Amino acid sequence: MDDLNLKTENAEFGQYLRSVRQTKKISIRQLAKAVNKTPTYISDIEKGNNKPPESELLDKIIATLQLADLPNVKNNLYDLAAKERKDVPADIKEYLMKNESILKIIRTAKESPNEKQIWAKVSQII
Repeated sequence: MDDLNLKTENAEFGQYLRSVRQTKKISIRQLAKAVNKTPTYISDIEKGNNKPPESELLDKIIATLQLADLPNVKNNLYDLAAKERKDVPADIKEYLMKNESILKIIRTAKESPNEKQIWAKVSQII
């Protein structure tokens, strides 16, 4: 469970977004106006008729929903959007691209026959 008691297990981005929006008591019209989109566009995202938004719009949605103090909810939105887009979560992608050393570490681990042990050790450190 996350900060708003919303489950992500088997959730789709649109369903989860709708749950977050409703929990925060923000209407589709309010959200749409705040992010400069039509209510129909937001509704179509929530119904799964449109793909999850790209990072810039997703960041605006997250800000409008005031999720800065709810990192699990914010991360769930990034992760669900990325999963449906078959991509890396936008916040992680940006971080990776700014840190070449992380890219080298990931590639080294990926090519190592001891990959699982490497990540187990990294997890222990973190």
